[in-house]
Amino acid sequence: MPDIFRILARKGFTIAELLISLSILGVMAAFIIPKLLDVSQTDLYNQRTKDALAAVAGAYSAYKAAHGGSIPGNFNGAMILPYLNYVEQQNGGTIDWSPGLGTLPCAPTMGADPCLKLHSGGILTISTRGFGGTNPNNVLIYWFDPDGTPSANPTDYSGTSTMILLYYNGFVTTAGGMLPNTCDSNVCPLNTANTFIDPPYIRW
Repeated sequence: MPDIFRILARKGFTIAELLISLSILGVMAAFIIPKLLDVSQTDLYNQRTKDALAAVAGAYSAYKAAHGGSIPGNFNGAMILPYLNYVEQQNGGTIDWSPGLGTLPCAPTMGADPCLKLHSGGILTISTRGFGGTNPNNVLIYWFDPDGTPSANPTDYSGTSTMILLYYNGFVTTAGGMLPNTCDSNVCPLNTANTFIDPPYIRW
């Protein structure tokens, strides 16, 4: 019988061949799937953070437009709240802070900063501190937790919050883009008094 007929006459794979193939696929999946999930979560956190940056910048611009382009001397971070699009104010619980700093409370009635749940599911903490001046390096500080829940280990980099910096001139960035001699109404200069870094999910 010609070789072609032998090939056509073969019914399929043997059990041993199928088991070997499934074993190989299982090993590959064990390595590939976690990496794909990690990349997907990283992209999600990165996009949510960029959306939060845009929301803060947009709210600040909207406030200025509604007040003749001027910012009063007593301006603080919470004054953009009416111009933010959010789901609800969170009046309890905690969110992640910067690596090594633990968690932030969401209980404004007890003196903590207000926390807003955004449509993305992340939580934005609204600082009640002021600019402390009208120079380009004067800043308001916000914190954004992309998953809105505290991590099992809030002192590592998993799911930690991003520091959002809103400068007096409207420039918005994260800790990684902090300008030299950045100041707010409490700390000046901020960048030498504390060490803040971007979480690893931040990509520009």
